[in-house]
Amino acid sequence: MAVSDSCSSLSSQAVTVLAAPCSPVRVTGSLECLSNAVSLTWDVSPNSLSYNVLAIGRAGDRVNCNNTAPSCQLSGLLCGQNYNFTVSASDTSCQSPNSTPFILPTAPCTPTNVQNRLDCGTNNLTVSWDPNPDPLNYNVGVRSADGIVQTCTSLYTSCSVTSLTCGQDYAFTVTATNNYCRSPPSVTRTIRTVPCVPQLVQGNVDCASNTLLVSWISIRVARTYAARILGSNGYSNSCTTADLSCSFSQLQCSQQYNISVLALDSQCNSTSSPAISVSTVPCSPANVATNLSCNTSTAMVSWDASLGVRRYTVLAAASRSFQCFTNSTTCQLNGLQCGQTYNITVLADDGNCNSTLRTSATMTTAPCPPVIVNSTLNCTNNVASLSWVMGNGVVDVVIQASSSQGYQTWCRSRNGTCDLVDLRCGQNYTVQATATGVRCVSLASPASYIVTAPCAPQNVTRNLDCMTNSVWVTWGRATGAQTYVVTALGTRGDNATCSTSNTTCTVPSLRCSALYTFYVTGSNLQCRSPASSTFNIQTAPCQPTAISADLSCANSTAYVTWAPVAAAVQYQACAQSTDNNPLCCQTTNTFCTVVGLQCGSTYNFSVQASNQVCRSSFSQPYSKGAVPCPPSELWTRLYPMQNGMQVLRVSWSVIVCCEVEYLAETSSSQQGNEDTSSVMRSYWTNGRVFEFPLSCNSRYTVTVQSRNLAGTSTPSTAVNGTTAPCPPLGITYSIKNGSAMLSWKASVLATEYAVYELKGAALLLVCNTVQLQCNVTGANRSAIEMTAINAAGQSNPSTNIQDITQYRIRRGLKGTNSFYEDETDVSIPVLKIGNVTSNSLYAEWNSVEGATSYSLVVRQQSSKQHSVELSVYGFNSTVTDLKPATRYCISVYAKKSISTSPYSTPICVKTGVQI
Repeated sequence: MAVSDSCSSLSSQAVTVLAAPCSPVRVTGSLECLSNAVSLTWDVSPNSLSYNVLAIGRAGDRVNCNNTAPSCQLSGLLCGQNYNFTVSASDTSCQSPNSTPFILPTAPCTPTNVQNRLDCGTNNLTVSWDPNPDPLNYNVGVRSADGIVQTCTSLYTSCSVTSLTCGQDYAFTVTATNNYCRSPPSVTRTIRTVPCVPQLVQGNVDCASNTLLVSWISIRVARTYAARILGSNGYSNSCTTADLSCSFSQLQCSQQYNISVLALDSQCNSTSSPAISVSTVPCSPANVATNLSCNTSTAMVSWDASLGVRRYTVLAAASRSFQCFTNSTTCQLNGLQCGQTYNITVLADDGNCNSTLRTSATMTTAPCPPVIVNSTLNCTNNVASLSWVMGNGVVDVVIQASSSQGYQTWCRSRNGTCDLVDLRCGQNYTVQATATGVRCVSLASPASYIVTAPCAPQNVTRNLDCMTNSVWVTWGRATGAQTYVVTALGTRGDNATCSTSNTTCTVPSLRCSALYTFYVTGSNLQCRSPASSTFNIQTAPCQPTAISADLSCANSTAYVTWAPVAAAVQYQACAQSTDNNPLCCQTTNTFCTVVGLQCGSTYNFSVQASNQVCRSSFSQPYSKGAVPCPPSELWTRLYPMQNGMQVLRVSWSVIVCCEVEYLAETSSSQQGNEDTSSVMRSYWTNGRVFEFPLSCNSRYTVTVQSRNLAGTSTPSTAVNGTTAPCPPLGITYSIKNGSAMLSWKASVLATEYAVYELKGAALLLVCNTVQLQCNVTGANRSAIEMTAINAAGQSNPSTNIQDITQYRIRRGLKGTNSFYEDETDVSIPVLKIGNVTSNSLYAEWNSVEGATSYSLVVRQQSSKQHSVELSVYGFNSTVTDLKPATRYCISVYAKKSISTSPYSTPICVKTGVQI
């Protein structure tokens, strides 16, 4: 406002002025040790729009941070520094003074220049590092390979870790800490401690080579080991190895050695293991002498004493070895074998080893008695062949044999074999051998035993069981026999036996109708006796086989046949029904007629054979019913053809038997088409008439069977016949030279043809012919119909007639269009049959104008097989591979391009009989 001496003006418009922001207060912060990042916060300063934070380190490095909020995070700070943090506030025009400094140290730096030293004597590890200007605590961490951790702490630049395990690999690091954070660990360093002292040192002497093997175990494997041995007279030797064993050779016998082992590596060696003492192999005794006593098989051995020996062992080696033990310098060997040269060895034993094995002396004993090595008995003549082994100096050998019943025999030999003769059957002999030398006779050999063959059985009797064909045989006991065998030899090679330890035995289930020769033999473990006297037995006849019965329904008899049975002289055949007594007949032949059968009953036929001593069992029954006869007479009748089908009426004669039914059956096939073969049957009926529908051009066969509860009869005698023909096919009408001709193809089974003209309601016969054409001049072509005829009737009329006159007219166009030439009619060849033999025939025909080839059709008249059609390019052909005494029908037609002529009229001939 303006002021004068007396007045003041009104106030101007007000202006608002913001004072500069105040310095931020209550600055505080926290340190993130791993990243050395500091987060600061402070109270909001009024009127401020932004804040600026400044961090100044001890080394003079500066770090800034700007933010609109009262907080800020500073990163990139150096380790091991004390930072002064100040905050100032600003608006768009002014900045406040800095806040009071906030002091915060960062995390310590990682210790550097880390060194280590291992004391080989104490196995203590000392770790050192470079100093730091700030007061810090240091920690040394030591980790073993198996995960055990040991530590030490220090305020200075070194630290020692004690109680480390020997031979162990350790990894160690150093970290520094202040009041806020721990530094990252130093680079990991490794060290291996002093090797462990080898444990369980052992010294083992190889008794054979006198080599000392030193072995030990190690708690932890060292790089190398050193083993040392010390002996008498200042002897010393050592070996260095990476293994856990070491050997020393060429040592003196009977010496004592001290052994110790220590472990080595690149920095330190372990202390030596406690020493152990080991003795080497004893020295071998000297001046060995022997004194043999021939009569007692003993020998006294003596020698000079050896040092350090606890016991001596004397070995006498030959095929069998002997030994004796003693603490003195003499020893007696007992039980020496005769005829042996012994190598005598004396061994000294110190408790661990024997002295080296080597022969000290040799000694030969008195000759041995012979050893019987083989005794073979010839069971046929009871002569025993013996062989033996003789020792040195034997002059000859005597063999003596004595039986338990006092029989004796002997033999003498110098070549190692001998035969004992005059041995009795059924005896047990004891055999011994003695050897005679130059000065003395040996003891008797071990006994050998000979059991001679048993004596032959006597007083043999027998008995045949006809029902089972088993033979019971008895005999007297044979000397020396332990078991017996009864043998039956059949004339057809079928043999049987039975074995027993008694004097009776049954040979079971012999072949029927067979002659057997019997004998008995006794056996022991080695031999079989001679056979007893023989005897023959004819067994019971076999059960008859191949039973067959042919029943005659007319006279109620059965003609029974069977296969002959060997050795049978008489037979009995029987027929047994369920409700009547058997009916039988007897004969010496293999057939028989049983009379008195009843129609309608079922019989089991069986046959029994006899050889006058035994009868066979009845054969397996052959079952057959006394079935009715088939009808003796059949009558057939064909009804007129309707729609290409004829009905065949079949009737038959009556059968005199109870409850008879009939079944009629007809089989038929259309001639010229064998695929149409069919069989039709009636149902079983007690009537005697049945009708069957049959197609035209068919041959048929009719039979009738009868049946009742006894079974079904055989078919009756067949009645054969044919049906009426089918209508002719391929009927053509043509006019030539003013004459009208009707032609057609042959209808199978037709014997003649009839052409009619329909005038009003009447049929007028135009022509009747056996040919395949007919002159119909004057007849109305559109009113013509024709039929095929045979003995069974005539076919349905055919009006399907093709007028080919127009094609003949077109023949004049031959020079301008070849199409019409192919469609002209082809004439029917005229067939002639020449020479006919038992398996061939000759056929010839005339040439047809324009024909390119011909087809000859040959059909067996009574066969259901397809016709044989032969293509021929000439005018004749010889047909081979025909059946003898067989009727064949032959026809031929001509071929031209795509058209053919009708079949010629069939000519039927019969082949000759083959000679």
